Amino acid sequence: MMNLHRKTILILILFVLSKVLICNGQETITLRKAIEKMLKDNPQIRQSVLTESSSNLDLYKSKISIYPNLSANLGGNANFGRTLDPTTNLYLDQNAISSADNISSTVVLFQGHEKVHEIAQNKYLFESDQSSTEKLKNDLTIQVVSSYLSILSYRDQLVASKQQKDLALQQLDIDTKKLIVGKKVQADTAKDSYLASQADIAIINLNNQFNNSMLQLAQLMNLQSNEQFNVVEPVSDLHDFIEPNISDLYNYASRNLPEIKKADYNLRASIEQTKIANSTYYPTLSMSGILASNYVYEFHYQPTLFNLQTSQVPFFYQLRDNRYGYLGLNLSIPIFNNGSAKIAVKKAKINQEIQLINLEIAKSQLYKVILQSKSDLDAAKSTYFSAGRSLELAKEIFENMNKRYNAGNANFTDYNQAFIQLNSAKFSLIAAKYDFIFKAKVINFYNGTSIDF
Repeated sequence: MMNLHRKTILILILFVLSKVLICNGQETITLRKAIEKMLKDNPQIRQSVLTESSSNLDLYKSKISIYPNLSANLGGNANFGRTLDPTTNLYLDQNAISSADNISSTVVLFQGHEKVHEIAQNKYLFESDQSSTEKLKNDLTIQVVSSYLSILSYRDQLVASKQQKDLALQQLDIDTKKLIVGKKVQADTAKDSYLASQADIAIINLNNQFNNSMLQLAQLMNLQSNEQFNVVEPVSDLHDFIEPNISDLYNYASRNLPEIKKADYNLRASIEQTKIANSTYYPTLSMSGILASNYVYEFHYQPTLFNLQTSQVPFFYQLRDNRYGYLGLNLSIPIFNNGSAKIAVKKAKINQEIQLINLEIAKSQLYKVILQSKSDLDAAKSTYFSAGRSLELAKEIFENMNKRYNAGNANFTDYNQAFIQLNSAKFSLIAAKYDFIFKAKVINFYNGTSIDF
């Protein structure tokens, strides 16, 4: 029996040490660090950044399209029988190799400023994609804050549930001792056991919710499934929270939030698209030039001697002597294009109106969200302070009831009711606390305050 007792103690010590080592090996993550990890490793953000890079390439392509193009053309032909000599424009009766090489360039001098408007449009589209990335970052940041605070809330509720279980077990121990001396009946200890079992169920459910929140936060940070971490509880005095003015909130948010910027950039891009469509009514003036030369290599065949004689003018001399070039202007005037230009302009104007409405909707939606966030904050603040007062009253009621119950002056129904009220008050305060913190972080976010603890 002594050996068994020692083995049991040794197993318990090893178990405690293993828990300590596991906790020590876990990374401690603050809210700021969680947000930084999400911004760095989240695949949705990486995907949005790639879309942004593609738009930037479109902008770069439109910028360099205003420069002249330059191309070199090299070609060679083997000619058999009667052929035209490109250097003399005379026909040859012998086999020859000819080459026509040139360097050409074309530049558009005027096209209704189409290229200029294309650059402006692609610039706004690139900035729109940048705003999309920023909005995604903001949305995911709010999700991180929500998951982070959920973890803290469930963790505190777990602590409260374990305290409730300990309290129920203490009462069970007291009633068991009274049962032995005949001051309690078996039904009393059964009721105490029931309260302890209910606390166990609550612990299991809260532990499951806690693990789900931990998993959600780990996925947002793109952590591996085997990476363990702890979260830090915020140090903040909710009593000193200063509520911002609605007008100030909206004025700041409407100038700085990426969803408003995106709608504005899309509107500006649509205006440039209308200008691009209008440019098709204008003539196009372009200039082109070419520098070229020809080369001929003739074979003189004498059947009796089975030998070949070739012209004696070297390759580079022919390129020098046969070079030619030109520089020209071309004016293309649109007269009739089956109404395609008119339709393109009308469609561009319709899209411009749509984007203007989208901007108005975005601003209206923002104002509604800010109003709702302010209303939610006021409700969360009131709930938090009310929950604090309720908990103090519930503690006082339970302490008095506990004394009366142990003294035999109260029945189990009254004791159970006071116990349930105390538990409910604890959970309500914990939930209200983190809900208040979350609502405060959201409202400060609209005011440009970084989300941090």
